[in-house]
Amino acid sequence: MSKIVWGGIGVVVLAGAVSTGNLYADKSLKAHYQQNLKPAPNISVQYTDYAMGALQGTAKWSMSIVPDACNAKEKLVFNGQDQIQRTWKGYTIHSQLDLAQGQGAYAEFFQQPLKVTTQVNWLGVSTTQLQTPVIEKKEAGLYTRIDPIQIKFQAKQSQGQHKILNMSFDVPELSIRDQSGNTQLKGVHFKTNQALNAQYLEPGYFEFNIVKMQRQDAKAEGSGQLKDLSWRMDTQLHERTVDVQSKFKIAEMGLNNVPAMQDLELNWELKDLQRQKMQILFDILQKQNNSCLEAGNFEKDAIQAMLAVINDGFKFESKQNQLKLGTGSIQADLVGKVMPGHQTTLESLAKMFPNLLEVQTNISFNKQVVKTFTHHYMRAAGKNMSDQELEQMLSAMQANQQIQRDGDVFKLSMHYLYGEKKFLTAQ
Repeated sequence: MSKIVWGGIGVVVLAGAVSTGNLYADKSLKAHYQQNLKPAPNISVQYTDYAMGALQGTAKWSMSIVPDACNAKEKLVFNGQDQIQRTWKGYTIHSQLDLAQGQGAYAEFFQQPLKVTTQVNWLGVSTTQLQTPVIEKKEAGLYTRIDPIQIKFQAKQSQGQHKILNMSFDVPELSIRDQSGNTQLKGVHFKTNQALNAQYLEPGYFEFNIVKMQRQDAKAEGSGQLKDLSWRMDTQLHERTVDVQSKFKIAEMGLNNVPAMQDLELNWELKDLQRQKMQILFDILQKQNNSCLEAGNFEKDAIQAMLAVINDGFKFESKQNQLKLGTGSIQADLVGKVMPGHQTTLESLAKMFPNLLEVQTNISFNKQVVKTFTHHYMRAAGKNMSDQELEQMLSAMQANQQIQRDGDVFKLSMHYLYGEKKFLTAQ
């Protein structure tokens, strides 16, 4: 997806947030509309023609945004108008933004007026909803079309700062056409309450879902589909440590002429990451994101910060992982830890890492899942394995006490400690 496309979506959200997000109900409405605002270094707002009766009113305003701080010439100027209603719950503001002046790639996202609705309750929490126009983009042999995106976010004034509490967007359909074929996504959903204010490492979550993804390729082997993808990541902050948990699922995924993978679940959790050093890494990444310099200028600092996190050691686990393939299935659990180290380069870390690692692995699978994989997926990759070769491989693993066999069901249990592995499968 084009960086300009996602950047344009970001500007749409930003415009909607600024247009009404700085209003909060415990502050004088008149005072709000009589001030000039500069909610961010690249944004300024000026209000005019405010008129408010007992229950309803209007206001006009203008706003300038520089979407890319590294290219000040691409400045966007909007004219806006608010229709204000006072209710027993707070205020409801219907805003319309029209692009009055603009040049550059971002201006094309505002060829139609942007309409925003915000409700502000008496506690100062605002809920904003807006819908983007259809987004179409042609570049470098790609044609992208994104149906109107439904965007919703909540915000609140806190110590004089406008803080976004959470944000979600839903894309009914997205299609990308290239020279080889067409990719289509339906039911894309994203929601998060993290990294929206870009100041500190925050606790919270993000979730991402796709109802269906389909690829139609000129070559049959390149076509396939995916159904019901979901991914959620949670971050917990403790006094001195950080825990990160991830849950990833796909109901069905497959290529043409190959049995579909079903009920894929991949889970992992990192525990006891040092909070102070994670904050340093976060700060460097944020600095890089907000800088006009190339990413390479921050690479050395980012690597050292990441090494500092790893050198303190941490625990990890990955449980209740599973995959079904045809009539076969596999389940796997993994628990371990990385011991503290003193590595100063990625090369030395890669060399030393096996000696810092302790892992306990338990895997259970049946013969059918291995057979399906070797017969279909390896064949698609230009390789093949006969039933006899498969049986010889499994029998050799059993003879070496690497796996335990009960009919067509196999179990593997292994303990890896500081570079040495020990198979624990009972015979």
